[in-house]
Amino acid sequence: MIASMKVARVIETFLPNITGPVNQAYKISLELEKKNISSPVFTTYYNVKNVPDEEFINLVSVKRLAYARIMQYCISPGLGKALEESNAKKKIDIIHAHTYRSYQTEQGYQFAKKHKIPFVLSTHGSLLGYDKFLKNKLVKMPYLVYDSLKRKLPAIDADAVVVNSKSEYEDAIKFGVDKKKIHIIPVGIDTSLYEKTAEEKLIQKKDKNKISLLSVARISRNRNLELLIKAVKILKEKYPNKNIELNIIGKEIVNSGTDRTGYIGELKKLSKMLGVDERISFRGEMKGDDLIRYYKNADIFVYTSLYENFGQPFLEAAAAGLPIISTHVGIALEIIKEGETGYFIEYNTKDVCDKIALLFNRKKREEFGKKLQMIVKQKYDWNIIIKKYCALYNSLLNK
Repeated sequence: MIASMKVARVIETFLPNITGPVNQAYKISLELEKKNISSPVFTTYYNVKNVPDEEFINLVSVKRLAYARIMQYCISPGLGKALEESNAKKKIDIIHAHTYRSYQTEQGYQFAKKHKIPFVLSTHGSLLGYDKFLKNKLVKMPYLVYDSLKRKLPAIDADAVVVNSKSEYEDAIKFGVDKKKIHIIPVGIDTSLYEKTAEEKLIQKKDKNKISLLSVARISRNRNLELLIKAVKILKEKYPNKNIELNIIGKEIVNSGTDRTGYIGELKKLSKMLGVDERISFRGEMKGDDLIRYYKNADIFVYTSLYENFGQPFLEAAAAGLPIISTHVGIALEIIKEGETGYFIEYNTKDVCDKIALLFNRKKREEFGKKLQMIVKQKYDWNIIIKKYCALYNSLLNK
């Protein structure tokens, strides 16, 4: 590792606002700081309250800037100056931006070009993800206009583009990124946090007829949760001896400025109309030990999304030893081995019900879960992932 390296990270929002990109950005900076590599974060006040302009979150230096919001676009005019001031104190060696179509990414790119230093972009599904869940051409127009105005430069002209999965790799190539610049580095996870204790395993064995389904994600219309709710109704009727429950965890978000709000309310109405509201619980946003407890107490993880570029909950479920049932999205494509670690589902209720029923057998669930735990430990543990980032940064500075 090159001595005294400084990797400045730019991102639209940051902790305590929790999103997939935020968690990833924070963890990369934290692990770099543990290796005595400076990795300050430059962000905005978007979606956070009662936090200081500057602070340390553990070892990570965070500077927040005032912003103006236009639909999904978050402008922070002070970012350029903040980067220059940081650079004057200690030279910035690399700019690493998180998500495309972001003012912060644009400013990071301009700074890198001005100072002739490497620019890295982590896409987090932001290149062509919109095309998967926005079907109306008019709604897609802001994305297309942005790409036209910016000539896709923050992505096309980046020195390195980091994608989290093979499907995101294909999106980057389709977008026009030179495949030589694309690096597949998955999201990492601390697997030790999700392992069950002997006491927790004992508690789970008490009710043999209880099947606890779990779905975790930021909730938006492309999650297609109606499919899962309808499946619970059919399972309730078809298997009256089974005590089937569903916990849905996550806060509601919108994926674009044109999305309608009120999705969770609609799902609750559907649950009541189908007579399964007593079986389905909407738990809201959960973090830390509270969230991990639900993973440990669940039997099957189910994901019905129309699109996902990666899907951190897949890793969390796998680390907790849960078999996974999912649509063909995100990292599920790489960790689900059909009939060995889980099952893929199509977008129809019967298929969802059939696959869930295949996992009513506790022994099979445990076998699937153990295999998933092994996959996650070998490929996605943070100790492995951070080595890949260090290797990438070194390669850019050694060119």
